[in-house]
Amino acid sequence: MKTRTHRTSLVENVIEIARSPEEVFDYWVDLERELEWNPKAKRVEKLTAGPIGLGTRFEGEYLKGDAMTIEYVRFERPVSWETVGRSPRLNVKGEGRLTTSERGTRLVMRMELSPKGALRPLAPILGRFMGRTARLFRGRAWISITASRSLRSDGYRPTGARRSPRGPR
Repeated sequence: MKTRTHRTSLVENVIEIARSPEEVFDYWVDLERELEWNPKAKRVEKLTAGPIGLGTRFEGEYLKGDAMTIEYVRFERPVSWETVGRSPRLNVKGEGRLTTSERGTRLVMRMELSPKGALRPLAPILGRFMGRTARLFRGRAWISITASRSLRSDGYRPTGARRSPRGPR
């Protein structure tokens, strides 16, 4: 894991998953599935109709923060994606890259956090906090992905998984 702290903070994590790149990609780009492994996610819902792809937008609430709109600005299945998230207090650029590995798929995730306003001086602390938190979530995500019978958006959710109130679209 790498963390850079200035006006922005960069958090990078790597996870190896015993699934195909297509399965991992389809699971990871469905942001509503974040509710299965991220206890800090309070609500995530898809805002746009149709399949997930370039231009798809989600809205999420994390911790006690403001709602964040997240949009796919690059979408190259099953190799990579990029998102831009915006909220009144924080902008986030997210990126995922997948490669085939001996164990299945290697997923490299990067988040560039750009706090605004009163949060801006806290960028170094935010980066360290998110780095530690991301390591914990990485383990939960691995369990969720490997336990799923199907990684497609076919309605299956492990027992106890939380979805947005409006459900899948």
